[in-house]
Amino acid sequence: MTNSGGFTDEEEMQIRAIYEVGGFNSPQIARAYKCSPTVILKAVRNQGGKIRSRSCFTDTEAEQIAKIYDAGYSSTRIAKVYSSNPSVILDAARRGGSTIRHAGCNTEHGRKKLSRMKRMFTETEDEEIKKIYEIGGFTSTEIADAYDCNYTTILESLRRTGAEIRDPHRPGENNPSWSGGVSNDPYPFEFDEALKEFIRNRDGYVCQFCGETGESSGKKLPVHHIDYDKSNLDLSNLITLCNSCNSRANFNRGFWKERLYSLNAGKEIMRQLPLWRTQADSVPATANSGGVH
Repeated sequence: MTNSGGFTDEEEMQIRAIYEVGGFNSPQIARAYKCSPTVILKAVRNQGGKIRSRSCFTDTEAEQIAKIYDAGYSSTRIAKVYSSNPSVILDAARRGGSTIRHAGCNTEHGRKKLSRMKRMFTETEDEEIKKIYEIGGFTSTEIADAYDCNYTTILESLRRTGAEIRDPHRPGENNPSWSGGVSNDPYPFEFDEALKEFIRNRDGYVCQFCGETGESSGKKLPVHHIDYDKSNLDLSNLITLCNSCNSRANFNRGFWKERLYSLNAGKEIMRQLPLWRTQADSVPATANSGGVH
């Protein structure tokens, strides 16, 4: 006779014995019989069997789970071995004497990450961070790396000082770096590789703000328009930056224009605008000499 679960009486009695005597759980038996755990439990009930609680690990098993957990394994990994649920594993680990770790701190990296997230700053540090963010144009992630903390901690610090948080996902005029849509304008034909190479050579193939070289970055260094006007090819308006500084220059543009113009000031070659094309043609290309804006 076949019962509603699809098993005969003999099969259900066998399943009950495996469940009660063998100590196997319903997911393990279900895999053997290629069915659902609920069908296995129904078969056990049909034969008068008593269903164990989900957290029904023996004291010995709980102690064993606690040892595995204390060795650094996560409740999720242990649950897969025992065909159980992570929350059930945590209950067993507690019974076995384990101290439950904070979520995400199963590894040294996780513990360090939690420590960084909990870091707090003094009022002086908050003000310093605000200046770096607003005047320097650095991102919260870059500042977090410098202060050895999480970027969300930096954002909390900025909010405490009333700083306006930049949103990179805010399009158009709603973005603080909006400049009238000129970023979509095409570069003029004259802004070619020869001109860029001339500027990089003039600047020694070094970022004029932070000092990074093309060799250290492994990429060509961009040539930046200081006034953000792509049509302005005056030599005093062009400067070599690294990729990082070139990106940061899109924020707090007033600061960057003043600073970069001051860095360009006094360069003898500035007034040789009519000669740049001739000199550019004589500049040998180098493997680490820099790249395109």
